[in-house]
Amino acid sequence: MKMLQVKEESSVKLFHVEVSEDELDVYENCLRYIYTHFRPRKINDICGAEDDELMAMVEQLSELLETFTDLPRGDMGEAGIKAHADYLATTS
Repeated sequence: MKMLQVKEESSVKLFHVEVSEDELDVYENCLRYIYTHFRPRKINDICGAEDDELMAMVEQLSELLETFTDLPRGDMGEAGIKAHADYLATTS
């Protein structure tokens, strides 16, 4: 990973980085694992994001990888939501 540029907009730092497809794939898979294996409160503790925000990030990474690489992609849509709901049902 290589930092290309850092800029601040409205007190938010934006990073322009050079990242390999393998690195993005690892990030996506790690976030997907957290989403499907932890309850919403724990997701917030781990990531500082709500579970729906985390799912949106995973979907964005997956879309980038699907569009620009030949790596096989998973589906965080209905399948991801169902896996998360199933997990929550078995742990309550």
